[in-house]
Amino acid sequence: MRFLLALCSASCVLCSLAFAQWGPDLRLTNDTATTYLANPNNHPLCASGDSVYAVFIDSRTGKLQVYFSRSLDAGATWDTAVCLSGDTGNIWSPTLAVSGKTVHVAWPTSTDMVMMYRRSTDAGATWSAAESLVVTTASLGDDCLAADGNNIGLAWGDTRDGNYNGEVYLKRSSDGGATWGPDTRLTVRPDTADKEPCLAIAGSVWHLVWTQESWSNYHMRAYYMRSTDGGATWLTPIPLTSDTTSQSQPMVAVVGPNVHVCWGDGRPGAYGIYYDRSTDNGATWNAERCLTDTSYASDYPGIAAAGGNVYMAFRMLSAGHLFISYCGSTDNGQTWSADTALTNADGMGTSAVAAAGSRADLVLYDNRDGNFEIYYKRNLTAGGVEETMNKGRGTLRVGPTIVRGVLLLPPLLSPSSSLLSIDGRKVLDLRPGANDVSRLAPGVYFVRTAGGRLSAMDCHKVVIQK
Repeated sequence: MRFLLALCSASCVLCSLAFAQWGPDLRLTNDTATTYLANPNNHPLCASGDSVYAVFIDSRTGKLQVYFSRSLDAGATWDTAVCLSGDTGNIWSPTLAVSGKTVHVAWPTSTDMVMMYRRSTDAGATWSAAESLVVTTASLGDDCLAADGNNIGLAWGDTRDGNYNGEVYLKRSSDGGATWGPDTRLTVRPDTADKEPCLAIAGSVWHLVWTQESWSNYHMRAYYMRSTDGGATWLTPIPLTSDTTSQSQPMVAVVGPNVHVCWGDGRPGAYGIYYDRSTDNGATWNAERCLTDTSYASDYPGIAAAGGNVYMAFRMLSAGHLFISYCGSTDNGQTWSADTALTNADGMGTSAVAAAGSRADLVLYDNRDGNFEIYYKRNLTAGGVEETMNKGRGTLRVGPTIVRGVLLLPPLLSPSSSLLSIDGRKVLDLRPGANDVSRLAPGVYFVRTAGGRLSAMDCHKVVIQK
């Protein structure tokens, strides 16, 4: 059941709240094989203008192989997926990067000893032959491509240094992937396993986040370091947080000097997705904050940025069910929307988000159709809010939104608001964040803040329609 919102009051009208405008799910794969999406830090989804690109793994040939699909009309329609790999075994973690019309894809082979690479210079229409970009005698871990102009970087986990001591390595290209430099080891701790790297590039400043697992206590901590000379040399790593309990799945996105990081955090009593930002190329950082409701568990965050817009999607576990949820910022990460549940299907896998101006793109996978498939959805106005101001008072009254039967209250509203029927009866107690209203009959309702009267000064009119 899908709900639409009409919202008005005597003091203001909110014409469109951007975070509510997610379109329906579009199924990108349709076969009886098993299909998976790589983790968000592998960058399986990228956008450039009206072009959206995705990589995933699919077993339609009998083995899990790397497939690529694209949309050239801002996600409205998608080309049939093409297979980029030809391995005799299963492949797990392809990574993707885009700069202009040049698309880069890399993946570790089934032996985990070779990293393959292909590129397209015509927006994914044709592809170069696969080449062995990294060859090691040990095992390759998670990988991440990043691109800015002709500068391309590949970061990955590697156990070549012995004793299962994973380290993070980097490989660079300055000519759009035509040629590549040598493998460069970035981490040197002998008592940890360094993994889950995520790389972002903005000109000569490169940013890297990853997790470091201690062999002594098995605690995992997320770290950040940067390079100011195009990845040639790197400054001293710093932890993303002072908490030493458990961090995982860190991600980084960058627009100019603005750096955005997020990670899954398992600290006691506050398990959720944390966020931090820097506005000076990573030299200094603001205070970290938890962006999710810690009454449920959240993991696998993905983050993307364009201009002052920052988009984040993650998986959450609530009442025994897995969902994909979303929150966004239109002011460079200073303030964030409340969580918005984007799915209601069980068997949910992970998701990935990409940014292109005011548009947010998202892919996910789940088994709602009996086997795991890839789905896409988009928000064409995620980066902007259209609003009408109260001319008499000169202030904006921010109202609730509805997405698929979920009423979202902004954090600034009272923690003990109520939903009233048109005759003034209370039908539901509300709290900031997500409220399930899917069982209510369509019609006119009012959100009233605690202690308020049924008046235009403290009530919002909500029209729920099927």
